[in-house]
Amino acid sequence: MSLSDTFAGKMQSRTTIFILMACLCHRCAIVNGIPTCPSLDNCQKTCLGFQRDSNNCGICECDENADEKAKNAIQDAIKDFERLICFKFVKRRNEINYLFFQNDGQGGCWSYVGRPKNKKNPVQIGNGCGWKGTVIHEIMHALGFFHEQQRPDRDDYVTIQWENITPLYRNNFNKKSKADVDSLGSPYDIYSIMHYRDDDFSRNGKKTITTKDGRGFNAQREGMADTGIDHLRLM
Repeated sequence: MSLSDTFAGKMQSRTTIFILMACLCHRCAIVNGIPTCPSLDNCQKTCLGFQRDSNNCGICECDENADEKAKNAIQDAIKDFERLICFKFVKRRNEINYLFFQNDGQGGCWSYVGRPKNKKNPVQIGNGCGWKGTVIHEIMHALGFFHEQQRPDRDDYVTIQWENITPLYRNNFNKKSKADVDSLGSPYDIYSIMHYRDDDFSRNGKKTITTKDGRGFNAQREGMADTGIDHLRLM
């Protein structure tokens, strides 16, 4: 779920207890299906909007309210980014722009889509959200990804059942324009970690998203699908 859709204004500052950071090695090589990064001294660091300088990249830390399950989920999610996408995580020092994994005590899982200007980017991993796939989903939002069912071409693959959606959450199903979303040629994927389940935010227990032939489907929150991995490698 993205903060911009339903949870605006829930950012709080917390004392931190451990620090993480993400930097993308651009154009990493793929050897036997495994990404191999050039050295950090030589690779071009794009950091997806979080660049600090020519030698390093900014960004993330975790607040003291995160429970052990959430901390473990964050670490497991980071390992997947490092293993599959050539991300490198290093300690934040005093950067202004950075990801901040938080638990604000109000529950829920959310993140901004993309980077707010000149401030930390909160990634809420509240109570009950301590799962690797959930953390990956929210990190993907922070890196600029909308939900899969918001892609401009989604109507070619799924049907949104508007009458079954809880009105408060209909914004989460709005289709984005091509100016907002560049899928870089990646195919639509109902098994993307960014795709809603077929009954998410249902007001009546019926399907909120179906395939074009009217069937339901099982979305997943286990880990990044191949389409998401390929998309990130292209950035």
